[in-house]
Amino acid sequence: MIVAFVAAWPYLLATYVAVQLGADNPSTTRAIIGWVFETPWLVFLIIVGLMAAFGSKTTTTGQASASTPTGNEIRQVRRGKSSAYVHFGCTVNHRTPETASRCTSRRT
Repeated sequence: MIVAFVAAWPYLLATYVAVQLGADNPSTTRAIIGWVFETPWLVFLIIVGLMAAFGSKTTTTGQASASTPTGNEIRQVRRGKSSAYVHFGCTVNHRTPETASRCTSRRT
């Protein structure tokens, strides 16, 4: 119920104001006024949702932060609630940065 209200409040407010200013209830004018205010709000919610879903999920830890990783750089990769540590050239994701720093496994 709360989610529906958060999504629809601009439409509800605009139709209320339109009726208070003289539009019939129900009427085409009232519906158009409601959708004129609702559409930008829905576009905003969709953009925020997409940014949250597909936003940056990788953060860099350690001293090196260049775009090209070096052999010693360890990166923390987050996927939802889980995270792993990786370093350049390694074939395995590690659970702690200490494990990643001690790893000798390299891509061949």
